Amino acid sequence: VTLCCETAEHIAMKNGKLRAFKVLFGWLKRTNRKEILNWGDEDGNTVLHVAASTNQTEVHFLTFFFLFLIDNKMHI
Repeated sequence: VTLCCETAEHIAMKNGKLRAFKVLFGWLKRTNRKEILNWGDEDGNTVLHVAASTNQTEVHFLTFFFLFLIDNKMHI
């Protein structure tokens, strides 16, 4: 986490590094660390917010879908 409360996922999104995000996202899925995706930066933006605001639809979909499955106790 940076001084601006950004996670590695935030940084990957803000810099358009889709491949880096996918690697980190895979680790989050394998370790069931949903809470990291819900962390907000200093402005309160989660990774989902950053993906939406930067029009990164694939990331937006992956993040939303993963959070939905976890919240509904479905397994992927």
